[in-house]
Amino acid sequence: FRSMTRHPPLFCRTRALRRMLPALLVMVATSFFLISPALSKLRSAVSPVASNLAPAERFIATNRFRVRNAAGFEKRWAERKSRLGTLDGFRYFTLLRRIDGPAFFKDSRPGKDDAPDYISCTLWESEDEYTAWRKGDAFKEAHGGSGGIAAFASMLKTAIFLLKGKPSPALYEATAVCTAATPSPTVDAEGGWRQDIRADGQSLLEPESFAVVNRWPVREGREADFEAKMEASRTNRDTGPPPGLKVRTLMRRAGLRVDDGFMHSTLSVWDSEASFSAWRASVPRADAIREMMADGIISGPPSPLFFEGLLCLESNAGP
Repeated sequence: FRSMTRHPPLFCRTRALRRMLPALLVMVATSFFLISPALSKLRSAVSPVASNLAPAERFIATNRFRVRNAAGFEKRWAERKSRLGTLDGFRYFTLLRRIDGPAFFKDSRPGKDDAPDYISCTLWESEDEYTAWRKGDAFKEAHGGSGGIAAFASMLKTAIFLLKGKPSPALYEATAVCTAATPSPTVDAEGGWRQDIRADGQSLLEPESFAVVNRWPVREGREADFEAKMEASRTNRDTGPPPGLKVRTLMRRAGLRVDDGFMHSTLSVWDSEASFSAWRASVPRADAIREMMADGIISGPPSPLFFEGLLCLESNAGP
């Protein structure tokens, strides 16, 4: 009897676990889902809306991850259940894997604690379509919320064995969007997700694109001046999308706490590092950066991060 008191029978422990499952699911979903409903309320409360800022042309939802097992993490994404590509307003998705980047940026490489290992990045036509996805069944399916015990176990495994801490979401309004002249929708994406990727959990996935995120230290109160400068620069030099460009945009944080110190960033996705390097060599940027620093618009040069793009998924309309 004393032994049974110390160690309840298995069926008792199983029944207790089943009673606890709903609460455990809620806890894990709150900590590890992409964006929770509570964050949506926070976004509405603190969203920086100003009449003199550029209007949003897209809405970008990201999630930042630090990982323990990179190959296992990529396998989890490759095999996830998702119909993202079939949803109204979806434009583009990529999972970004951080790399050191070109040698000529060696002095700008972040320290090991300065940036995430991976960023999931989804472009939507507008915030309304993003919100519809986040509140709908497709979001729950992709994040294990309607898959019962098996989905819960998979999600718990991801949290414990693959990640270092919980994901960190960031939302953006995208302006000054420039895309490739001709869309190249993903062909092998039956059901709305990539069907042609095979991940073994031992080796990393082959890169499909090259991406650069520049984080701009814009001085408080000069946000509109910065956006105007960026738009003027884009208009003055662009004769069309440069070769190899998939999408380029200025991103402005939209609600949620700015936890990395940067309200503005630029994102560009290319078919290869070579295309990016060729474009960079053809477009002088140093003088424009120095001018914005002298005018007090930015406090220093941008801080770049470099990524390889994985699991790219593009709509028929392009990014």
